[in-house]
Amino acid sequence: MITIEQIESPKIMGIINLTPDSFYEKSRCTTDEQFCRRYEQMLADGVDIIDIGACSTRPGSKPVSKEEEWELLKPALKRVLR
Repeated sequence: MITIEQIESPKIMGIINLTPDSFYEKSRCTTDEQFCRRYEQMLADGVDIIDIGACSTRPGSKPVSKEEEWELLKPALKRVLR
């Protein structure tokens, strides 16, 4: 495991939320086309880490089952692994 002390420079993390009710509206990608465009743009911008979320954590959000979360993640991960 890497510790904070071992990181020599700051890292930039991009966030893509696959749920339509995510707290930060600009992070939402609810279609395959939106996801691909945002993911490719983040890569082009030099993002070091991309966090792909499939479960909203906004205040008042309802929990989703692990099956629902997986169904949202599957297509996105297939795109990433190509």
